[in-house]
Formats: sequence, structure tokens, C-alpha cells
Amino acid sequence: MPHTYGVDDIPVAIQERNFTADNQWDYEKDYNADGVYGDTLVVNGTINPYFDVKTNMVRLRLLNVPMRVPIPYSCP
Repeated sequence: MPHTYGVDDIPVAIQERNFTADNQWDYEKDYNADGVYGDTLVVNGTINPYFDVKTNMVRLRLLNVPMRVPIPYSCP
């Protein structure tokens, strides 16, 4: 079982956010005690994430952290 954090044991936090026209996080639009629906998926705080895998086995620790309702996802 993979166990080296950041090498073969990777945390993946998935959430949605709203961004302005100049690609800045729209804090005013996202700040609501009841939550809001974001228009852009963000993984580990990045819009287009990339991770170069160096091993044959990788454990992904998926964390679904939406602002309002859980984001549905599945693995093939």
C-alpha cells in the first residue's frame, strides 16, 4: 500500500469556485452562509491541476469539499 505522502499518497481536494473576468477568485460572490454554486472546478486550489506520477501504485485521498452540495464523481 502506498505510504509516502506527496509521492505515492496524494490528497485531492475537489471544490467549485466563482471567478471574476480577470481570473481572480470572487470572494464576494462565494461568501454566503448558506453556500453557493461555483462555476469552476478547483482541485487542490488549482484550476488545471497536474501531477507527474513517479511510481506504479498511487493512493488518492479524495476530499469532496463543495460550497453547497456534494460534487458527484466516480472512477471507471
